[in-house]
Amino acid sequence: MLKKKNIFAYITAALIFFSAAVPSAAAGYAAGLSAGASGEWTGQFSGSLTAGINFKSETVPLCFYGDAVLDLSEKETEVLKSAEVSLDYFIASPVISRSFVHFFYGPEFAAGIYKNYFTDAGFCMGLSWFSDYDTELFFKAAFRAGVTLNDCNPKLNFMLPVKCGIKFYF
Repeated sequence: MLKKKNIFAYITAALIFFSAAVPSAAAGYAAGLSAGASGEWTGQFSGSLTAGINFKSETVPLCFYGDAVLDLSEKETEVLKSAEVSLDYFIASPVISRSFVHFFYGPEFAAGIYKNYFTDAGFCMGLSWFSDYDTELFFKAAFRAGVTLNDCNPKLNFMLPVKCGIKFYF
């Protein structure tokens, strides 16, 4: 089992890597913070909170999220449930009625590790509000289906993650 210090080291290493890699891949990029909630069904329902970072390129319709997933159940002694990464590909992001609000949608892929391992694929959609050129507020919901490995026992899972957050463009 991974220790909390190791999780923070991996998240820090990912931050450094993506901070260095994204600017060279595109002329402009965004980085920010996100928070959310998720419901998961793997034979029984469980809920969790998420807190993380996000990266987005202005020229490529991809958005990367790295999240710490926190367990809400009172039975658990450890709060950290998993470390999750997800990648969204935005098929479109049209402006809604000449406003600063954009609607986006597309496929989402995710994987996580800690108490169990999982991989999911699904569909996400959401709204983005651009307050000015350098700031974006967003709300995103997704439906994902995949496989969870808990003690080498595969189970089909269904997840409904919801995230909101802010991105700052550089």
